[in-house]
Amino acid sequence: MAADVAMVKGTGERLGMHFVLASGSLAKFWENPQIVPTPEDIPDLLTPGIRARLAEVEERRIEIQTHSELLGCDGLRILLSRSRDRDS
Repeated sequence: MAADVAMVKGTGERLGMHFVLASGSLAKFWENPQIVPTPEDIPDLLTPGIRARLAEVEERRIEIQTHSELLGCDGLRILLSRSRDRDS
């Protein structure tokens, strides 16, 4: 894994470019000492204002629902199938 990280960093340095990791959690990859020999602090790409606005939009986009019964794999499959059929 460390060799892969060195290759990515070396490629960026040779080409004079930076890699932008698009996932908020993926940026933490560079801070994990089990993966990267010398952890690095990666600055946030979003300002606090943009982050707050995106959180508002995300709250409207995702609907969290609960189900009263504990379901196994088959029960979950059936529940999701019914939900998909209802939304079609």
